[in-house]
Amino acid sequence: MALVVDEYGNLQGLVTLHDILEAIVRRKLSELERRLSQAQADAAPRPSRPAPQEPKPQPKPAKAPAKRTPSFGTDNRAILNGIVWSEILKESKGRAYLNKRNPRLRPRVTR
Repeated sequence: MALVVDEYGNLQGLVTLHDILEAIVRRKLSELERRLSQAQADAAPRPSRPAPQEPKPQPKPAKAPAKRTPSFGTDNRAILNGIVWSEILKESKGRAYLNKRNPRLRPRVTR
């Protein structure tokens, strides 16, 4: 605690430790507030022109899907032929027959 006197010795006031701390903290707080406001001003987005937008492509009208013809026959004879060949391929003799006729179908031996 301290007494404040003027040049004539008159009592002007009383200074406590609380007043001293408040003055120090206020000075620091004002400095921190100044730095904070400056940092906020620097970080604030500056108004600028918006980036040019490319026009969005308009969706194309949906086309009807093209009818695909199957790669195999659709008549009864072709269906029966497919069934017969599938049964032939299930048999080992049938696969062996095809391998003799078409060397590309042989299994490759890797050494």
